[in-house]
Parts: sequence; C-alpha cells; structure tokens
Amino acid sequence: MSMQPIWTIRFHFPWGQSLGIACFLAFFPFVHAQQPVISPKPNDQWSEWVQKLGDPHFRQRELASQTLSNAGTLALPALKSLSGHADPEMLQRARELIAEIEAKSLLEPKIVTLKVAGAPVKTVLDQISKQTGYPIELWNPSTQTVTLDCLKKPFWLVLDQVSDQAGLNLQQGYGDDRIRLNQTGNGPRFVDYSGPFRIAAQSIQQNKTVDLTNTKPAANRTENLTLLYTVFSEPKMPILGLGEAKLLAAFDSEGNSLIPQVVTNPNGQLQGFRGRSVSRYGNGYRMLSMQSSINLRRQNERCLEATLIRVSVPANILIQQESLLLSKDLLGDKGKKFEGGGFTFQLDNATMGPNGGLSLKMNIQDQSKDPTDMTWMNSLGQRIEVRDEKGTKLNLSSSNWGSSGPNYVQMGFDFQPSTPAAAGKPQKFQFTFHHWKTMETLINFELKNLPLP
Repeated sequence: MSMQPIWTIRFHFPWGQSLGIACFLAFFPFVHAQQPVISPKPNDQWSEWVQKLGDPHFRQRELASQTLSNAGTLALPALKSLSGHADPEMLQRARELIAEIEAKSLLEPKIVTLKVAGAPVKTVLDQISKQTGYPIELWNPSTQTVTLDCLKKPFWLVLDQVSDQAGLNLQQGYGDDRIRLNQTGNGPRFVDYSGPFRIAAQSIQQNKTVDLTNTKPAANRTENLTLLYTVFSEPKMPILGLGEAKLLAAFDSEGNSLIPQVVTNPNGQLQGFRGRSVSRYGNGYRMLSMQSSINLRRQNERCLEATLIRVSVPANILIQQESLLLSKDLLGDKGKKFEGGGFTFQLDNATMGPNGGLSLKMNIQDQSKDPTDMTWMNSLGQRIEVRDEKGTKLNLSSSNWGSSGPNYVQMGFDFQPSTPAAAGKPQKFQFTFHHWKTMETLINFELKNLPLP
C-alpha cells in the first residue's frame, strides 16, 4: 500500500454533532484524522467560512479551519482575500491553510483518463502527453498495440500499464525535462507510487568480508545487505536531492526484523550519518530520477524473501522556475554586474570562439541567505542559459571552479552552438538565469515480497 506525504491531519465533523464531540474538539485540537464529510459549497460561499476563522468561539474557528482545509484549492481565493486583515489570528490561520493547501496541490499526481483498444503505443503515449502536458519521447518506436481502460488514474500507474504491454522501460538521463522510454524489455517488478513519485526497486546486494589483518576474531567478519532503489518524479517537480532514508518497518518471511541495530561509539553517540540532509544523493542537480539505497540486516540466511520494506525518504524538489533575462549582449556587457533571483553575477570576461561558442568568467554571489540550500553552486550549470541572436540555445560544454566560499564562487563556463556560426561574424548573446523555488517533502513507500540473495 502506498503511503502519501505527511501533512497536518484533522477530524472533520458535520453540523449537528453532540456537545460531547464539541467539547472533545475544544480540549483536544491537536487530535486529527482525515475523514472529509462536509459537502463542498459553491466557490462564492467559501468567504462565509473564512469569516468564521475569527469567530469568538474556539470550536467554530477550528471547524472553519477544518472545512476550508477539506475544500482544498476551492477555498484559496477566499483565503487569499484576507491579506491585510486586522485580526492577527485570522491572518495566521489563513496563512497556514494557504501553505497547506498549496503544498497538497503540488504533490497531487497528474490524472489520466483513457480508453483504447488495440491502439499503437505511440498514439497512446501522445494522448497521455496531451492530458498531462508532459513531453514523452519513445526511442526505437515499438510496433506493439495497447489496450487500456483507465478512469482518473495517476500518471505513473497508467504509464507503467502501457510500458508493461509494449515492453518499454524508463531511460531517464541527466537534466532531462521529459519522459524517455526505450524498448528494452520488461521493467522493474517491484514498484510503488507516492503522489507524483514512482519508486522502483533495482537490486538487493549482500557482501561478506573477512578482515585478515584484524587479530580480534569477533571483529574480522562483516556483512552488508543493501537495497538499491530509484525514485522517479513527474516532470512538474524534478528532484534536487534525496536525504538519508528512514526504515520504518522491514521483515523477512519468518517475521524477523531486517532493521539494522543502532551502533554507538564509546561515548554513547550514534555512529554514521544521522540527521536531515537533502543533498546526500543528487547534490542539487535537477533530475527526473535519482538512485538511493538503504541498509538492511539479515538475521536468518534461510529466509529468501523480504515480505515488507517500508521506507520514508526526505526529498528536495523543484516546484517553480522563473526565467530572468539579465543581459541581451554579453560581449558588450563585459565587466558589468547583474542581479536577479537573489544572486549577483559579476561578468569578469566574455570571449567568443571561432566557431560561435562563448567563454564566460564570472564571480557569483548567493545573496538569498537560504541556509537550507547547501548545493547551489552545483546547480549553476543548469540554471544559467546562453542563447545566440537568433534565440538558439547554446550547449554548456564545460565549467570550472576557482575560489569559493559559503555564498560566493568564481566560475568559468564554455558554451558551444549546435551548428558552428560563420567565421568572424559578430553576434549578440543573451544571458538568462533560472531562479528556482524549492520545497522539502517526505516520500513514503512500501515494497513487498522482494527476493533475498
């Protein structure tokens, strides 16, 4: 069973409940559950509920918050109309509800409705692309036909059904902005879905080591059991990094726990990596798929199956990109400074090559003061874009680093055109910076009945 990202959860009670329930809510506002029972009202009536966020009675304010949360995006216009309201509690409740609703909306998967019988796989993929807005490329076009009857099904589930019938497999690459499929036979057998994410088990590896240099018999044998898996994201929110996965539950076929023991040093402190990190895997690069791993502990060699592995992994995702045109003539703006998206770019040098390429040397400062973004330097190659005077994007062929610090770096970039320009022809190059808005979330998933080595 797929587990969804964790959000604030609330009880939902209809009108006319007993005084006992009302008192329960008044004294225990922190007890929650997801049971939407209040029927949605027309959009123009959500303002009535918004006004009740300032009701003199606490339980009425709570009921209004629960109802608006249940309404989701329908209530956003009314909630946003409170901007600048004099009541601080109404403002606070509205801000929290807006953030909660928008985050939930972002993490909803794209939905596909499709009914076809014996249709060419390319035709089916084109229809899925049209409904979702996601570009889908098919390498080595398949002659297979597909039969589907899907009503409001999540994108990844539908795509896997198509892939299973047509013998397709995902072939995502670095920096992709589209789904790429290849006719390479059957895909992964063990898959789970979590909102806009698809998690596929890749392998389980077991390694045994004997240290012949260690004189202590108890310490010269070690064994590692590792699950490798890949997280795929819908193109609307690429992954920038995965943190350390938390193993919530893991059992073999005899009910033995596969969760490793906690190891401490002589001072009683936890050994190994502990704590939040969203850059342990990925390092800030925009990716539609990212591989990670989690350690297991085998207690019985006779057990050849992991009946359940339940995992929660923190992820940093890209939820919005704003393109900022900072220079229309890089060669003419040599020595100038540009600002945008919380960054400052000092263009120290710009040189055009004989084939129409461009070399840049920049001093870049991150002035956004975002302490959670520890990998901003790594992503600069994906966030900086150069186009020629015809609007054709140049390819980043290489980059190099100079001195750097917590919020600045000196970097060089070499861009090459797809087709060489005429020798000696002067050109104007545009410089665009893509400002990223990111969000952290939890991806929860389960994998069942995995064979063990």
